[in-house]
Amino acid sequence: MKGLDGLALLKQVRTLDGSIPLIVVTSKQAKAVAAEVLQMGVFAYVPKPCEYLQLEHLVALVFSAAFKPAGSS
Repeated sequence: MKGLDGLALLKQVRTLDGSIPLIVVTSKQAKAVAAEVLQMGVFAYVPKPCEYLQLEHLVALVFSAAFKPAGSS
C-alpha cells in the first residue's frame, strides 16, 4: 500500500470501529509486529505464504461468529 503500511491501516480501522473482525495477512514475521497486531484484537494473524483453504476457513469462522444469534451457546 503506497504511503501507508498495514500496521498504520490497522490502527486507523481500530480507531473507527474496534469490533470489526480483521484477518491480517502479512509477509512481516517479526515477533514484535505479531504481538502488537494481536494486542489490537485481530481475529487472526496469518504469515505469508498461506494456503487459500486456511484463509477460507478463517473467513468462515469470522462469519459464523459474527452472525451467531444473541444468547445462543
